Amino acid sequence: MNYSGSMFLIFALPVLFLICALAAYSFWSRWKDKQIQETEDWPNAEATIQQAELQKFGGPKSRVYFYPCFAFSYPVGDEYCSGRFGLAVEGDEADRLIREMIDRKLSICYKPEEPSVFYIPDEQIEGYDVLQERSPDNNPYYPTD
Repeated sequence: MNYSGSMFLIFALPVLFLICALAAYSFWSRWKDKQIQETEDWPNAEATIQQAELQKFGGPKSRVYFYPCFAFSYPVGDEYCSGRFGLAVEGDEADRLIREMIDRKLSICYKPEEPSVFYIPDEQIEGYDVLQERSPDNNPYYPTD
């Protein structure tokens, strides 16, 4: 390979990588937006927060946060389903929310064909971002079981 060919590769490969990364992010973002749009037709239910605790959010290569995590249940017909969400807050406010949110009601939407799949339409609760699997801002942090 001559000098001009290797210079082309030195510049073309990073540009190609950047284009692929942008395309992947665009695809993922559209997919998340579609997930949220499909919840608009889902039935609503009133959920009750049953349990609260601090939980680790984040991954091995990202910063770790300890956010309050809330477990709730909601009726669907004669059965109850459950779910979890977090709030993006740390420190004294997180401790306060853990104490005060038990038995609090919140509105959720659930997938009719699979009632255990839920979405909380409120982007914030008590002024803090709701962390859930179907986050409108594509937030990767949400509680796992």
